[in-house]
Amino acid sequence: MKYNRLTNIFIIATIVGIITIPSGSFLYTKYAKPSIKAGKPGEVKSATTQGQVVTKTNREELVKEVSKSIDLPTDEKPVVATITEIEKLKNQPFFQKAKNGDKVLVYQKNKKAYLYDPVTQKVLDIIPINMATPSGITKTNFSASSSATEKQ
Repeated sequence: MKYNRLTNIFIIATIVGIITIPSGSFLYTKYAKPSIKAGKPGEVKSATTQGQVVTKTNREELVKEVSKSIDLPTDEKPVVATITEIEKLKNQPFFQKAKNGDKVLVYQKNKKAYLYDPVTQKVLDIIPINMATPSGITKTNFSASSSATEKQ
């Protein structure tokens, strides 16, 4: 069977693509380090950042802990994220009081986000959020800031 030059180029390009695309995807997911990476509510791993994993059990314990100082929505499970690179977030008003290790609890249905410091066990800030965009892509707007009110 005789191959022409165009067929040879196509075969080589296909082989190179088959090798490089999965390799590139693997390397990107392994070495990408976002400041906050949160999962979907109900996932066993709801937030992973630089080796820290918030499991379903940890999330439930965190919600119980935060509920001691403020009333949280009970009709949904929050998306939990751990702040690991506060320098990248300091320009947003919601994160002004935050530090590395603090937790963000996002209640999508109730449209609220809570900033919580697990060391001092205090809610640092609460903001309303806008989760939906016209195209249906999930987006969080941290545009307003309000003081956290504690339970009496």
